[in-house]
Amino acid sequence: MTKLFGTNGVRGVINQDMSAELALDVGRAIGTFMQGKVAIATDSRTSADMLRALVSGGMTSAGSSVVDLGMLPTPALQY
Repeated sequence: MTKLFGTNGVRGVINQDMSAELALDVGRAIGTFMQGKVAIATDSRTSADMLRALVSGGMTSAGSSVVDLGMLPTPALQY
């Protein structure tokens, strides 16, 4: 893996670049940094539900409140 974060979010191949443990750790790091209400959304890939649950769990465990916006196009979440 050369780069984890791209211009529109986290990039990588599931179970190669992005493991379940890494997704949880990324969520925990974001939750620790943000400390408050955080919105999360996904695209339509088959791995989206698993990643959303892991990242949300990490953010929640760090004390953040997660607002799940479901599936959205990237520009909608950036707004």
